[in-house]
Amino acid sequence: MNYLLTLVTFFSIGIILAMSLNLLMGYTGQVSMAHGGFMGIGAYTAAWFALNAEINMIWAMFLAAAAAALIGWLFALATVRISGDEFILASFALQMVIIEAISRWTTVTRGTYGLSGVPKPEIFGEPLRTIQQYAVFTVIVMLICAVVMMRLAGSTYGLVLRGVRESVPSMQALGRDTVRIKILVMVIASAFAGVAGTLQASMVTFIHPDGFTIMLSIIIVAYLLVGGLGNMWGAALGAVLLLSIPEIIATSDVIPSNLLGPMERVIYGVILMAFVWFRPKGIIAERPVLHVHRMLRRGKVTAPAAAANESVEPTGATR
Repeated sequence: MNYLLTLVTFFSIGIILAMSLNLLMGYTGQVSMAHGGFMGIGAYTAAWFALNAEINMIWAMFLAAAAAALIGWLFALATVRISGDEFILASFALQMVIIEAISRWTTVTRGTYGLSGVPKPEIFGEPLRTIQQYAVFTVIVMLICAVVMMRLAGSTYGLVLRGVRESVPSMQALGRDTVRIKILVMVIASAFAGVAGTLQASMVTFIHPDGFTIMLSIIIVAYLLVGGLGNMWGAALGAVLLLSIPEIIATSDVIPSNLLGPMERVIYGVILMAFVWFRPKGIIAERPVLHVHRMLRRGKVTAPAAAANESVEPTGATR
């Protein structure tokens, strides 16, 4: 039972990571290779405040989200004018910078020694000592995050994000501030990654720079490629499926223990190639937007033609 609850906890963390990157990558079209780094920022921020300032991990989670969002905001300001391959390379560089900073800033992070003894969250002054309690807490946090992100994705803001993904000039022609949109979605995605990092740090009680390398960022991207870009349910499914692979490999007696790590990466690669070839849109493909007509009736969005007609006076109008 404890093993299953531990899996549920890691599934919940993976779902938060996958959904948050989906806002950035699936809806806005910006492929980020730094999501694992943002998770690391959240984990180390929460752990440092909990260990040195004796702050409850629940409040440290908000500080972690703020720290990750701040770095995401600075990165977005620096890269808002670039996209495509250039953005991917920039995010890859940020991931390297984050890990190097964590490894070298020994006075705060203890470098390669890592931070141990990360405490569990406290509710009404009582820490969550058992795995049952922590699993319930993690699932609740995941559900709150998932509802917020799914509401964002299904709102007019989600439509705007898709518009930015498809054509930035078109959205600018409609009067949308695409620069502000790109910055905001990066801040939101980074903040949720910081939340996931806090849950991870409190779960394992020990964090190390090796836990947030570029490999982690690649795996999070794989969640979306397998589950489905632009679909929150697909992102969650992809996270659960790929997180199950290491457990299946570890519990099998076919592969020797010294080959578990390499085989995990090989299987990930085979799965990704198979999906790219045979199912490029993932298990759950992005669904077309069917509720725009309801938004038009309710006045939540304005049709481009109607907006243009409102700004043009009728021919022959007199003053």
